[in-house]
Amino acid sequence: MSFIRCLLFAVTSVVLVAGISTHALAKQANKTVAAPKAVATIKFDAKEINGVKQWLPKESTAKAGEPVTIEVHNSLTAPHGFKIEGYVPELTIGAGETKSFTITPKEKGTLKVTCHLHPAHVGAEIKVN
Repeated sequence: MSFIRCLLFAVTSVVLVAGISTHALAKQANKTVAAPKAVATIKFDAKEINGVKQWLPKESTAKAGEPVTIEVHNSLTAPHGFKIEGYVPELTIGAGETKSFTITPKEKGTLKVTCHLHPAHVGAEIKVN
């Protein structure tokens, strides 16, 4: 008789635990989970217009304290430099190459985008609000 009691106890325990687990899962499923915040993207492209090499667009915007993905493409036939003082060290972007990275501007202001390889080239700005 003790074997039957042990068996009955084991079955009851399994049913009880399964019921509690199912209830906990159901409660969890009913919770609303916020979707992760989308990261803004700024795309820069090195172009030559009327003999002037430059980063386009000339002006972009970002929000202070929020991450932004920077995609940099070089449409030129020679390497081009890319730098954002305080955020992106001097990078060389090969002809036809694209590089991508994420920065988080710390405060409002203007971030200067420059070509460290060719200082005469026209840079761009990121206005941080």
